Amino acid sequence: MMLVKGLSVVLALSLAACVVVDDDGEGEGGSGEGAGSSGDTSGSGKTSGTTTGGSTGSGPLVCNDAGNNCVCGDEESCDLSCPAGGPDCDLQCNPGSTCSVECNGNTTCDVECSASTSCTVDCEGSDCDVTCPASGCTVTNCNFGQGCDVLCGLSTLPTVNGTTVTCP
Repeated sequence: MMLVKGLSVVLALSLAACVVVDDDGEGEGGSGEGAGSSGDTSGSGKTSGTTTGGSTGSGPLVCNDAGNNCVCGDEESCDLSCPAGGPDCDLQCNPGSTCSVECNGNTTCDVECSASTSCTVDCEGSDCDVTCPASGCTVTNCNFGQGCDVLCGLSTLPTVNGTTVTCP
């Protein structure tokens, strides 16, 4: 019995220390407010304008050095336009945020916005994986089930109308 309790504690601590890992195997760390200047995405800080990797964004985005793996802060409004034809583009929208993403034909475009108030994603020929809030989410240029997967509120399937997918 003591072994089971010990394993439960280890499992709980392991889950608490998890890091989100993308398909490319790179992890996303915490953000933090840094001293980044406009357009500077090396490390943490706020950015707007062109990022290091050619993405353009507005709002308090915090991106990795390549500029294609970004986080939008709590209760903020963020827009991200990924560089055309890039290898991947990922955006994590924190609770209460409003996010808009243009994928621009990237190999993968992963958007996690289940805790945001609204989310808009234009897949534009990318392999899209979008986790939406239960409502207030629209994904366009999405070939649902064929390189484009959308989930509403972590458990509900979306409404599909041609290449436009919405969460009611």
